[in-house]
Amino acid sequence: MVTAGPAVGRGAGRGAAPAAAPPAGTAPAVVGPASNPLNVAVGNLFYGTEGWAAMSDQGFQAYKGESSELLMEERPERGQPGGDATAAHMENFLSAVRSRNEKELHDPLSNAVLSASLCHLANISYRAGRKLTLEAGPKFTGDAEATKMLTRDVYRKPYVV
Repeated sequence: MVTAGPAVGRGAGRGAAPAAAPPAGTAPAVVGPASNPLNVAVGNLFYGTEGWAAMSDQGFQAYKGESSELLMEERPERGQPGGDATAAHMENFLSAVRSRNEKELHDPLSNAVLSASLCHLANISYRAGRKLTLEAGPKFTGDAEATKMLTRDVYRKPYVV
């Protein structure tokens, strides 16, 4: 089971690392100084059965268990040649669009679909303003309003699904 909730407001993560996994659908509490925590005031929180993760444009951190033991951390290397991965990725994508050749992509479209889908799910959770649990279908468990946000009633031609 995967749940996701918006990480917004409440001073989340500024200059502090969470001591324990925050309740689903809320941002981590500020509990004191840490070596170099993420600022997840704007980002995504992912909850699993054995831990949780925080992600923002500052990087990614994965935590395990109730003690929130830091298991993994990745941060972009800004200011270094090739260090802004987002800009390089966008440049590669736009180049492939211009050439109309998907083989120029450094990352396959299957990864792009998954990545974009996670962003859409986070946006739905943000717009709904509550924790959502995704199940097969896809649909959200017990939440018809959020499930309706997975698609549109009307698409403009020729983009009809």
